[in-house]
Amino acid sequence: MFYGTCKHACPVLIASAKQVESAASPSARARTRIVMVTIDPARDTPAALAELARSYDVGDRWTFLHGSDGDIRELAAVLGIRYRATADGEFQHSNVLTLLNAQGAVVHQTVGLGASTDEMVAELERLAVSP
Repeated sequence: MFYGTCKHACPVLIASAKQVESAASPSARARTRIVMVTIDPARDTPAALAELARSYDVGDRWTFLHGSDGDIRELAAVLGIRYRATADGEFQHSNVLTLLNAQGAVVHQTVGLGASTDEMVAELERLAVSP
């Protein structure tokens, strides 16, 4: 989860997701979809998210999603991600990448900016060979 106008943490989160994608084997990469959900639906409109996806030069396995505030908060709660708006229009938020299996269950989370993604890549590879 991220927001598009973030200048610090969110670009690092997106870079980490790109790193996981590029480190995965071709077979794991083919079975992987990356979903980025905004925590700022007021500014991150579908058009703004489409432009953001272009600016990050992500492929067709990536989806940038917008939703209602309630749905976003519910997803954040399920994933254990905390966020809140600040007085200056920015957000304080958890810095977490979450790997879900095909059934939508959390398999692994990488917490913190710049954290190693090696374990996430290993879990992704494991999932790629699971039936």
